[in-house]
Amino acid sequence: QVADATAPAAELTRPPVPAPGRTGPRYALSLAVILQILISAGDGLAMVALASRVYQTSHASWAVAAVFLAVTVPITALAPAAGLLLDRLSPRPVLVAAAAAETAVALALTRLTGTGAILGLSLGFGLCAALLQPGLGVIVPQLAGRTGVTRANGYLQAATWGGFTVGPLLATGLIAAGGPGLALAAVAAIYSLG
Repeated sequence: QVADATAPAAELTRPPVPAPGRTGPRYALSLAVILQILISAGDGLAMVALASRVYQTSHASWAVAAVFLAVTVPITALAPAAGLLLDRLSPRPVLVAAAAAETAVALALTRLTGTGAILGLSLGFGLCAALLQPGLGVIVPQLAGRTGVTRANGYLQAATWGGFTVGPLLATGLIAAGGPGLALAAVAAIYSLG
């Protein structure tokens, strides 16, 4: 095919525009942002629901603090190792397994009321999150390409904090309407969408 000699040089070197549809980096990044909003909203909802459930069963403020520690300590301690693991393995099956496990934990928490069980399953949440959070970081370059990583990370951070804002607000309404069990059922439903 012969190039039009009258076309500006910039147009001759511009890459072809992909056809609109459900493919390409923009679509993949949009899905990742939606997924991150859901995961973060579920995480925020879970933290409030877990704190409410453990306080409801134990009437002890130490148990509320223990829930937060059970969730956050594994993330803090294991996320760097999880990142290395995800660099060596295909991240998709690990992320799917961690999301499925997180859904199962949330479903189990809708039934359990003992303080020890709640704390143990809260630890399970933390272990799953230790894989999920670095996992999203591993796939960002695949979603955005080398030149769009900074912008993609910005969108994902906004999605994370937006979800963390919405989740606790949703939790308070659900707990008021039906107790912590209803809020934990909503967590399971949200995680199952991811």
